[in-house]
Amino acid sequence: MEPLTHNGLVYEVTGSGPTVVVLHGGTGLDHQYLRPMIESWAAFARVVLFDHRGNGRSAAPDDWTSVTLETMVDDIDSIRAAAGVERMFLFGHSYGGFLALRYALSHPDRLGGLILASTAAHVKRPPNIPEDAPAAAVEAFASLFQGPMASDEQWARSWSAAFPLYAPELGEEAAARVTGRTIYRADAWNRGAALLGGYDVSDSLTSIEAPTLVLAGARDFLTGMEAHEELRDGIPNAELVVFDGGGHFPFLSDPAGFRSAVENWLARQPQHSAAP
Repeated sequence: MEPLTHNGLVYEVTGSGPTVVVLHGGTGLDHQYLRPMIESWAAFARVVLFDHRGNGRSAAPDDWTSVTLETMVDDIDSIRAAAGVERMFLFGHSYGGFLALRYALSHPDRLGGLILASTAAHVKRPPNIPEDAPAAAVEAFASLFQGPMASDEQWARSWSAAFPLYAPELGEEAAARVTGRTIYRADAWNRGAALLGGYDVSDSLTSIEAPTLVLAGARDFLTGMEAHEELRDGIPNAELVVFDGGGHFPFLSDPAGFRSAVENWLARQPQHSAAP
């Protein structure tokens, strides 16, 4: 995939079929951890993936206070236009799911459907940290919310150390492959974390008209089953698929099952509205 740039946002396009724009989590990360999933989707979809503003390879703003949830949603629509489609399917993982839900509420006429993985309508629920979780991972996770990360290196160390909480089903070698190829941007994490207090779409879920697929890992400590069931029950045309062994990254623990769930759901949706 050759990287392209639009309005300072670095994006890539691969595959053919209905257009699916992919939103990575974080913030402060990039889309590299999603790449194996994306490459498998190219067999049945035209996948557009990009790094959020100031994340990964995308340009950082001169003033981070200018970045809001609304401006990040505007960036999604800018990428949609750059991809040359009037309507699209939108996949959001974790923080990317927050943005996907905001987009669904502000741009309903531009969506063919939503795919939400490991995400929630709000962040008011505390994490459910297992009693047997590694102490070092628990300590590293707590450090993520104890003040701004001072450098990209500190952010990379803290995230990598906390990762066993997010994906307890992965071994050390597999986890290292995920964390080791990520581009870390501390300023993006700091701004994204600061915006979390203003995120809550729980009262608006019934207004979402798009067909929605909710994908959950049964072992997800951060956005647990209650959060995913709230999405399923609140969005009128939503269905939930649970991956029994999965944590916050179920597409890594069960790539074949995750792909199958998305491919089968996508095949049942009207295709003309999202095709390029």
